[in-house]
Amino acid sequence: MSDVFFQQLDIPQPDYHLSIGSGSHGSQTGKMLEAMSRQIVRLYYGRDLVRSLLGK
Repeated sequence: MSDVFFQQLDIPQPDYHLSIGSGSHGSQTGKMLEAMSRQIVRLYYGRDLVRSLLGK
């Protein structure tokens, strides 16, 4: 997402960028699910999942 979006709404930058890109809604949804799955596995095996969920 654009940095301006985060600045104007005064929200923090995301911790992870999934790099989905453009495409049909079905394509983007599939890519998002794959990217989220990979990130969850990385966090789990990195033992960061609980800390990430708890914000610690």
